[in-house]
Amino acid sequence: MKKLLFPLLVFTCYFFSCKNTQSPSPTPDLDPTQTLFTVGEQTVPVGNFIYLYNKNYQKSKDAYTEASLNEYLDLYIHFKLKVKEAEALQLDRQPGFQQEYNSYIQQLSQSYLTDREFNQKLLKETYQRMQTEVKASHLLIKLDADATPADTLKAFQKVLQLREKAIQGEDFAQLAYQHSEDPSAKENRGMLGYFTALQMVYPFENAAYTTKVGSVSQVVRTQFGYHILKVWDKRPSNGQAKVAHIMVRATDGISAEDSTQAHKKIIEIHHKLKEGERWDELCKHFSDDFRSKDKAGELPWFSTGQMPAPFTEAAFSLQKVGEISSPVKTPYGWHLIRLLNKKSLEPFEKIRPTLESKIKRDSRSEISKKQFLRKLKKDNHFQENRETAAQVLASLEQQQTIPDSNAVLFTLNQTPYKAGDFFAFYQTQNRQNSHTKYESFVEHSLMEYEKDHLAEKYPDYRHLSQEYREGLLLFKIMEDSVWNKAMQDTAGLHLYFQENQHNYRWKKRLKGSIFDVVNDSILQEVKEDLQKVSFEVSPYGFKPLLFKPMTTEFTSASAREFRKIEAYMKSNPSYEAKVTVFLRANEPITLAGQRAELLTSRLKQYVLSEKQITVTGTNTLLSSEEGETKIQLLTQNRKYLANKYNHHNPLAVKYIEGIFEKDNHPALEKMPWKKGNHQVKIDKRIYYILVEEVIPSQPKALSEIKGQVIADYQNHLEALWLKRLQQKYPVKVQEEVIKKLVR
Repeated sequence: MKKLLFPLLVFTCYFFSCKNTQSPSPTPDLDPTQTLFTVGEQTVPVGNFIYLYNKNYQKSKDAYTEASLNEYLDLYIHFKLKVKEAEALQLDRQPGFQQEYNSYIQQLSQSYLTDREFNQKLLKETYQRMQTEVKASHLLIKLDADATPADTLKAFQKVLQLREKAIQGEDFAQLAYQHSEDPSAKENRGMLGYFTALQMVYPFENAAYTTKVGSVSQVVRTQFGYHILKVWDKRPSNGQAKVAHIMVRATDGISAEDSTQAHKKIIEIHHKLKEGERWDELCKHFSDDFRSKDKAGELPWFSTGQMPAPFTEAAFSLQKVGEISSPVKTPYGWHLIRLLNKKSLEPFEKIRPTLESKIKRDSRSEISKKQFLRKLKKDNHFQENRETAAQVLASLEQQQTIPDSNAVLFTLNQTPYKAGDFFAFYQTQNRQNSHTKYESFVEHSLMEYEKDHLAEKYPDYRHLSQEYREGLLLFKIMEDSVWNKAMQDTAGLHLYFQENQHNYRWKKRLKGSIFDVVNDSILQEVKEDLQKVSFEVSPYGFKPLLFKPMTTEFTSASAREFRKIEAYMKSNPSYEAKVTVFLRANEPITLAGQRAELLTSRLKQYVLSEKQITVTGTNTLLSSEEGETKIQLLTQNRKYLANKYNHHNPLAVKYIEGIFEKDNHPALEKMPWKKGNHQVKIDKRIYYILVEEVIPSQPKALSEIKGQVIADYQNHLEALWLKRLQQKYPVKVQEEVIKKLVR
């Protein structure tokens, strides 16, 4: 019901990407701060109008014509009147409004609190690296991120000694096995296999891509400690592969006997595939990967570095779709791999959004953040009083107090940040030493300062934040002043309906049904079926029911079938059930009555009347070799006729019923409007219309069109409200300014 016409025209929320290129004004010499109109005492600059106008008319052939400008100006004035009233009522001070607006601003600001140029370089560097796969080994000496200087030096000297040994030609695998503090080194001797960009932490990735093949890298520091790498190979990207697999579990540590059995099993499955047995059947019965076995072993797309190295190498070595690998061993077990598809690395622009998202979560985002902080310091003339900062930090370390809360630690564009500000921040931070907390305070202050000045630096940010704020105010004021009032004012709604009932009339209508049929032969069958009172719900029936010989107890299969029939009846109490009881040749006729009584008692709980159940075969012996009992479900609902004919051809018959006006269906315009059956042919389809009643034009009841009336009543209330607002806040338009915009 809520009509949000103008905000839908006016504003779009940019939660993640706020790059909005504003079209230049058609008159570049026009000052965007010049007043276009006033609302009461409030001035509205022409620049705001141009910004919103461009968003809605930029691609229109009528852009900047006098008519379109005046049309949009009227809408914009109405919009600003409503926002003015919302501000007068202080809706922008309500907690709910502030929470929603601040949440949006928080998200909007994130895309501006970054060095876009630097991020662009990171993006291109990442994509460039993704075109190459690196094979490397590494050796790790662990070191905590906040290690003491003494521990840091000790770890650094140790890794330097190991690097020197590697450079001198000692076996890197053996060095990793003996000295690496990466737990996996005891198994893989430091070998990482092939990997590509975004699969390792950024400093590690840098070392891998900048070290020549056959060389040992410089020492690399990451959050895990100190590393050295040896690069064995670099090759073009394999792109991505989509495969299916059959897996026989054989994890490390199982017994030799179990390992042998697993190997024999995968060899046997491979043999069966070579003999022509179906992959999906073998996968379903023998694969131990329970997540994929029922999908013929299908796995998601993957690239180098995302699967165990032996699996990856085997998968990418397959050349033809459908080709199957020899058995491959991984830490999970034995695999047979079937190639489903391959694709090369996708173009940069296509995967750009994915890369941007991954980089935000990747360790290189910290590099981007540090670069942005450096830029903020430069742009905002960051000046630090290092001596004062050192004194404050020393006091905090020793006494947990500060000597002078007014002491200036640093300035941003001459705005002072004092020791007292830092101390308040200091008390909110946990598990950090004083120096780390101070660095965090500087970072926090830089970010908050930038956030507070975004509107001054970026016109698009200013427009978007204002646009969202005013759109939110509009929604809330419309909700209070129009939408809810129209919904709750039932007396006013009825009065409005009575005064305007001439606008709410039905045209001449008919009550009936329409069969849309594919050809004459099907139509003839439909006509014959329409002579019947009831139609079979399931035209091909349920499976016959079998009782155990000489009993009233179903066989297990028939018990399941009967439960299915009961489910149909339970969900459709208007169904009729026709029961035909057959006996085996040696069963007494009295048993037919007993079985019929059982069926009737079970079915009657689901119907509206016992008359809906008819039974045949209780008084006259109906025998068959198996003694089958049959149940048909019937209905008087004509739509089931369409189901019957559409079983083999889904387009054979379409059926609709209801009350129609002439323009509701093309066939209704080509037939006489009178009671009876009519036939019309349009574009090779035949329409058979059954008219039960012709209803003359008459007034609509409020209950029939309440939604439409409420919408019209909302428009009525809004128009009255706008008149009051125009009196409360007189609007004065600077006509000469709007004329300058006309092209």
